[in-house]
Amino acid sequence: MSYLQNKAFFVTAEYILETYSLYLDNNIDPSSINGAILIAQSEQCQQLTGYTLYQKFITIINDGTITSGTNVRYKYLLDNYIVDSVSLWSVWYLLDSLALRATNKGVEQKNSQYSSPVSSSQLTKLKTAVMERAQFLDARTREYILNFPGDYPEYYQVTGVLRMTPKTNPYMNFFTTGKNINLGCNGCNYLPGVGIPLFNT
Repeated sequence: MSYLQNKAFFVTAEYILETYSLYLDNNIDPSSINGAILIAQSEQCQQLTGYTLYQKFITIINDGTITSGTNVRYKYLLDNYIVDSVSLWSVWYLLDSLALRATNKGVEQKNSQYSSPVSSSQLTKLKTAVMERAQFLDARTREYILNFPGDYPEYYQVTGVLRMTPKTNPYMNFFTTGKNINLGCNGCNYLPGVGIPLFNT
């Protein structure tokens, strides 16, 4: 049984290395980037699109219908907005693992004979810059979806209870606001600062 059978990659490691060489060396192990991609999709992209639209993308990528004529609007959103959002969030997650790595001897700081690790303040500054660019793209993605509401009905339809609804403010970070959850009661009892479901906006 493959644990990746219910997952899909929205972007490739090769695309990230080529497009965002501003941040990453081309000798980084693609498997490390793939891990960051899956985390970025699950935590950041799912917050941006909401559970139902996120699952729509996973389904049509896995079954190969993302390129079919009926899904052209989803492919456009993916190619022109979501891919770069996920790419930048992947870089954001990857930066920590590039500085530190868990081994059988404990958590170690990476180093080499030709370079030295940056300070924690320098790393934080770099991560903040990457995060701000990712949030800008998230805002543009949400703006595009809202401009074409008929094209992405899944954005407005959260199936089931305790499912993630789209966050309404892309500039509010996951780690300070938490996950926005649909409690199955038309928005009642949502946590202040977590995000207001669309039907209250």
